[in-house]
Amino acid sequence: GLKDLNNQSIIRKGTDLVDNFMYLDSYKAKKLSIPCFSRDFFEDRIASDYYNMVLAVDNGSRLPLSSIIYTRNKELATFHYNSSTDDAKKRFINKSLLYTAMQEARMSGARYFVLGNGYDGVSSSVTRFKRSLSTNETPCGLYMIPLSLKGKLGLMLKILN
Repeated sequence: GLKDLNNQSIIRKGTDLVDNFMYLDSYKAKKLSIPCFSRDFFEDRIASDYYNMVLAVDNGSRLPLSSIIYTRNKELATFHYNSSTDDAKKRFINKSLLYTAMQEARMSGARYFVLGNGYDGVSSSVTRFKRSLSTNETPCGLYMIPLSLKGKLGLMLKILN
């Protein structure tokens, strides 16, 4: 996945970012039979300093392959959105792009990257995707939040202090 991702263009800001996100969101919505997000949804996030975007674009066709939106507030980064083509999933570009986002968040000061709810019973593909990136889950009310082993240890140390 990472080797293949290195052969693609990675875009973080730019004029065509909205169109690429809209393309991937339309693909995702059709595949999952869910509504698309509005253009404003992506424009607002791109214009905001709060959100971070990472987009992989195929160097040959120039079509978007995978997208990630995440936030970082001090030591905590939170995964908000992703969409990928089937080709990107088969080539593990989606996971490599999320790993890239995690590394960027870490380099900018995040100590934890929360993947969010696993959505058991709602979307097993989301649960499988998140569990493939972390082997630990932390119960939080009604939800299980996947955390890395390092994140789980850090959380336990904070509770003990």
